[in-house]
Amino acid sequence: MKSWVRIVGVLALLLAVGGPVVWVVTRPDEYHTPERRAAKRQMIQDIGEQVVDLDPENQLKRYEWWDDEFIQFYDGSWIAYRAQCHKVDPKVYDLFIGRASDGNWYYSTYHFCVGMLALQGHDQMDTLEDFISEYALETFDGASDQALLPTWPERAWTQQN
Repeated sequence: MKSWVRIVGVLALLLAVGGPVVWVVTRPDEYHTPERRAAKRQMIQDIGEQVVDLDPENQLKRYEWWDDEFIQFYDGSWIAYRAQCHKVDPKVYDLFIGRASDGNWYYSTYHFCVGMLALQGHDQMDTLEDFISEYALETFDGASDQALLPTWPERAWTQQN
């Protein structure tokens, strides 16, 4: 009888320790989930449609420098964007995609938070380049899954060292 107790105890210990290890090793990559890929495709489509009819001079209300789809910089440069925060949809890890006045597509995994709260309380940035640097934006081709790769905090850490 004691051998069964030992066997059950060993199995319980293996499950308690091995279960979490197996979960960590086999869990899906948070950057490449089907939901995040779908969100990326939809963002690119929406931004493409927005940029066709974009009138940067009249995009924002007076005294505003950003809204939920557009950011204007002091020098007149801008970025049309979409952002998704994992707090809104846990299946879509933080993703920012934008098309800028320089013609480039950008992406970032910076956590802007729900409704771009990271920008609230900040003054208008001087240039698009300042924004790119501050929020770890990287260029991509406007279609590929490169836009799903992490940029934050990895890029910020490597730039500081």
